[in-house]
Amino acid sequence: MADDNDFDEFLKIRGSPDFEEWLDLQLHGFREFLHHYQYILDEDRRPIPEPNMVKYAVWMSSHDRIVAKDYVGDVEISTVFLGLNTNYMSDGPPIVFETMIFGGDHDHKQMRYSTWEDAERGHRVMVELVKRVKMDPDTPVDLGDFEQKEPAVEWPDDLGEYEN
Repeated sequence: MADDNDFDEFLKIRGSPDFEEWLDLQLHGFREFLHHYQYILDEDRRPIPEPNMVKYAVWMSSHDRIVAKDYVGDVEISTVFLGLNTNYMSDGPPIVFETMIFGGDHDHKQMRYSTWEDAERGHRVMVELVKRVKMDPDTPVDLGDFEQKEPAVEWPDDLGEYEN
C-alpha cells in the first residue's frame, strides 16, 4: 500500500522530462491497446475502434447490443455485439459479435463474427442447429457445416476516417 512518502516521491519525479517522456510512451501503448480491442458500432452497425474509455463506456451502456435472441424450448440462443475484439492474433478483421447457446446438448457452443450481417446469419444457423438436435437428439450434427469460413463482407485494410 502506498504511503505519503511514496506519493511525495511520485510528485517530485512527475515534473521531470524523463518521467513525462516515459508516461507518454506508456499511455501511447495503452491507447494502441484500446484502439485494437475496444469497439462501438457506427450508424450502419459497422464496428469502429473507440480508444477513449469514457466514450466507449457511455456508448456500451446506452445502446442496445442485442442482435437476436431466440428460444427453442428451454434453450436460449443469444447473439450480441461484444464491443471487445476477440481476435487476439491481430490478423484479419476484429471479431466483435458472438452467438452463444445456453442449455441443451450444445450448452455454451459459440460462434463469433466480424459483421452484424454475419452475426444475424450465424444466429439463424445456431437456431437451426438447436432445432435439429431437439427433433432428433440421436442424430449426429456435423458442426462443420455451421462454422463460418470467411466473413461475408471483405474487411477494408484502410479504415479511412475511423483510424486515429
